[in-house]
Amino acid sequence: MRLGIIGTGQVCWGHVQAIAKIREIEIVALCDPYPRSLKKIKEVLEKEKISSPYREFRNYRELLRMEEVEAVLIATPNYTHRDIAIESLEQGKHVLCEKPLATTVRDCREIIETVKRTGKKLQVGLELRHSPLYQKVKTLLDKKEIGKPWLLWYKEFRGPFLKKVGDWILQKEKSGGSLVEKDCHHFDLFNWYVKKKPLRVTGFGGNQVIYKDRDVLDHAWVVVEYEGGAKACLGLCFFSPYGHETPQAGIIGDKGKMDISEIHLDITLWKRAKPLKKVYPVYIPPDIQKISHMGSMYYQWKHFLKVVRGEAEPFPDAEIGLWSVAIPQASEIAIAERRIVEIEEVLNA
Repeated sequence: MRLGIIGTGQVCWGHVQAIAKIREIEIVALCDPYPRSLKKIKEVLEKEKISSPYREFRNYRELLRMEEVEAVLIATPNYTHRDIAIESLEQGKHVLCEKPLATTVRDCREIIETVKRTGKKLQVGLELRHSPLYQKVKTLLDKKEIGKPWLLWYKEFRGPFLKKVGDWILQKEKSGGSLVEKDCHHFDLFNWYVKKKPLRVTGFGGNQVIYKDRDVLDHAWVVVEYEGGAKACLGLCFFSPYGHETPQAGIIGDKGKMDISEIHLDITLWKRAKPLKKVYPVYIPPDIQKISHMGSMYYQWKHFLKVVRGEAEPFPDAEIGLWSVAIPQASEIAIAERRIVEIEEVLNA
């Protein structure tokens, strides 16, 4: 697969580390308007021993005109995803687009329409769906090991966002807001596990601590209600020392519960029936595990390679990407306006 990379900032480094382990992917072009970002990614390429010749561009449209580019990685600031994804598809390229797919549901819909119109493939970088840990959780749920999931949670208490060019990540209009930027991953896991339509959200949050001079949240609690009655809760904080066992995730069903540890790479399953407790360790090779998100980025690229070859469908696809944006977009409104927000509000906006 001959790949062009659009956007070579920090998030791209993990992609390059993953690509370096897949011989069937050749990087033929890089694009970034910022010379410093291009310089840094070339250092990463050298470290990962990727020496194939590639062209460099400052304008992504020039890269898209390269006939030899079969697929592109879009790893640019969130507010640029819509335009670059649409133009890439229209130029006949398959796309792996970093999360979030876009900053609003409306923009996600335009991308979906372009996918259908062009017949090209687009996969969204919600790579936790490719994580062996979270795939094992899905397997246990599908086997009804804890019955029907009723309560789900994900808690991440961490330090501030990493520095970005122009601080775009600290501008709600450009990032979509903290919950869209950071937690589309986790709302997507809730959607995957519940397998029902999210109906409404509410939440509380603010920016009174480290982002006082910004319009993005630095802490929040969000609750999502699904068809059938399941509820999911997300907690986020950007001014916490990492401490012990963060992030934390779990699910309680009507027959038991799961505690999910990203630190120990295992799932502790508790049941009402005997045996009461069972631990499921998840093995990820150490050289893969050190890649972004417990190696998930590597497994995502393995799948996308099959997509480009016509051997698989995108996973997650653009429709899944839309739903992962709909919940945090509604959550941002709920917190700002101090009310319950029906998901239909953002779907129909």
